[in-house]
Amino acid sequence: MAEGYCPIPFDDYVDLFFESLNSAKACNWCRHPNRKVLTRIGLCPHCNRIRKKVRRLESQLSDQRGVAHPILEFEHKRATTKADLCKLEGDLYGKIDSKSQLDLEHELDKLSRWYVHKRLFSHDASWLGSVIPPQQRRVLFYLLSLMNREYMRLNRDELAFQRMRSELLPDVEP
Repeated sequence: MAEGYCPIPFDDYVDLFFESLNSAKACNWCRHPNRKVLTRIGLCPHCNRIRKKVRRLESQLSDQRGVAHPILEFEHKRATTKADLCKLEGDLYGKIDSKSQLDLEHELDKLSRWYVHKRLFSHDASWLGSVIPPQQRRVLFYLLSLMNREYMRLNRDELAFQRMRSELLPDVEP
């Protein structure tokens, strides 16, 4: 706990907010708290589009006689990578329990790299931990995660391509 921090009623509301967030129905893949979930499938429309694309490309690949077209294989690989990124998003942000100062540093760092193209928050974890109390750190992490989620949704194709490139060329950093 941060030095000189005195819990206030705000902390109780934060706990209630996150309990309701964790108990609400969310997408099975990305676990986004603010997205409508398709009842029968259990996915949000964004993840469902990716799932449909993967299934369609798998069907096209199975229809190929002999050797599959390289572009079709590439598109299938990119679609499956996008599906993996959706699931990874759910693992990262699905349940927001207490967050450490290092988690907050990582979110701030991601945000600054994506929006400002600079690493503004590297090696600031101890400073963040001493200034921001645990409950406020949890709320701030949640707010940052919403922004990072939207960035990941808007740039899912590019992020999938970067991941595929890093798998092919592991020594080259994007």
